Amino acid sequence: MTPFFSVIIPLYNKENYIKDSINSVIKQSFSDFEVIIVNDGSTDKSLIKASQINDSRITIIYQKNSGAPIARNNGISLAKSKYIALLDADDYWHPNHLLELKKLIEIFPTAGLFCNNYQVYYTSDVVRSAKFNFDFKKDCLVVDDFFKASVTNCVAWTSGVAFTKEKFDAVGGFDSTLNAVEDLDLWVKLALKYQVVFNPTITMSYKIFIGDSLSKREYNDIRYEFINNFSE
Repeated sequence: MTPFFSVIIPLYNKENYIKDSINSVIKQSFSDFEVIIVNDGSTDKSLIKASQINDSRITIIYQKNSGAPIARNNGISLAKSKYIALLDADDYWHPNHLLELKKLIEIFPTAGLFCNNYQVYYTSDVVRSAKFNFDFKKDCLVVDDFFKASVTNCVAWTSGVAFTKEKFDAVGGFDSTLNAVEDLDLWVKLALKYQVVFNPTITMSYKIFIGDSLSKREYNDIRYEFINNFSE
């Protein structure tokens, strides 16, 4: 049988986090999914640690180091499911994440981008709910203005969203020529063409304090400049 979700995890040198991330998927209350881990040429023990988790729903594929957008595109190309959910190898899902995404899909089946609410870890001990520039209560809703809503934190966060494989292909997938904003580029392309919907229930934790090749300030400056290019 075809699983409801295909979960795509790009993996590059996240040996300290990958097992927690994978286990957060395995422990989902909604269990109808497959997991495709794309090892992007890791040089640490990430692959060893990922391989230690024994679950028939997990597939690991390999590529030379090419970056996260290509890893995600390659994983999605092999996905069996209609619905794609993404998880970065240093984030983790709360046990209700896929269940709440499925709820959102059932309420708004024709939407192009399904977004769950999330929280941000600024340090290992300091965590806050993401802040958005629109009003919401407890009910799932349509985001009328994706750009305005995402001024503070982006409504769509990579580890908190789902979309259909068909609509992903229709907008051209992740642009591998972009540096650091390939995810935002995809959300913009989907938001310009389809409905964006939001579930206020927090189901994902994003660890902003984990170091990347770009500082978080540089990364946010790039994102701000990029999204302003779409202002017209």
